[in-house]
Amino acid sequence: MSFDIKVMTRNLYVGADFQPVIRAALSDLNAVPKAAAALVAEIRASDFPARAECLATEIAAHRPHVVGLQEAFVLRHRKPSSLVVPPFKEERAEAVLLDFAQVLLDCLSRRGLPYSRVGLSQWGPQTERERPAARTWSPTAAHHALR
Repeated sequence: MSFDIKVMTRNLYVGADFQPVIRAALSDLNAVPKAAAALVAEIRASDFPARAECLATEIAAHRPHVVGLQEAFVLRHRKPSSLVVPPFKEERAEAVLLDFAQVLLDCLSRRGLPYSRVGLSQWGPQTERERPAARTWSPTAAHHALR
């Protein structure tokens, strides 16, 4: 017995270059808030919700059984940053600014397509770091499978 399974994979692309934040963190920690704020602005300017609508239209047209998502970021914020107020230790920001996979799932749901998360592969704890910005954010990158 054989089954035909239609699979689609897409890189959601966070919409920004992390290098300025990394360079600031390695050379001048005082420059990190400005670099992080610029990164968040760049991510927002890339308008993932609009891109997700286009991707949902593509998924609806092809109706794959499984969709693999790369770079399905979750941006969180905390104000003030735990890194700029005592006790100056990194704590997880909990309030979600943007959850890429959830935005796409919401777009699919509005089209009557009941996809859900069925798998998750994170890069590891080293990818989840909080950096002070105008609104503190913490990116988490993950790979999701939707079914």
